[in-house]
Amino acid sequence: MTQDLGATLATLKHKIETSRDFHAPWSYFGDEFAAVSSFVAVGQRAVHPQLSLCLSAIGGHLSRKPCSLPDTTEYIHIPEHDFWHGYCSVGGYLVICFFFNKIVNGLAGFKRSVYDPNVDLVRLRWIEVPQDRPAWGGVAGRARHN
Repeated sequence: MTQDLGATLATLKHKIETSRDFHAPWSYFGDEFAAVSSFVAVGQRAVHPQLSLCLSAIGGHLSRKPCSLPDTTEYIHIPEHDFWHGYCSVGGYLVICFFFNKIVNGLAGFKRSVYDPNVDLVRLRWIEVPQDRPAWGGVAGRARHN
């Protein structure tokens, strides 16, 4: 990487918080992280149940069919930056994502195959639902992508 990891993640965090379209943070992520194998060595393999549920709900929306939890989910977590990066397969899509827990904000790219040049980009956000409320109200499940 051309910068130190903290500065690069701070830039990515700023882009995901302030960009009106998803191309800028997605491109930055691809340029700075996707091709850098040392990035994976810095993080720890971990599970993130909320992120998996979110990706499953979006996969169901995009494929217009119910989806189970993602298959073969792999997440890398960098605790000092509360940053998550991972990939999985859900609803017939290949998914690559990144997510910042502290700001509850991230981005996921859904592709039909590795050969498909098209990527559906979806912002990842959620809110905690109080225990006394239904977990699925419909409004929160409508994915916005560009």
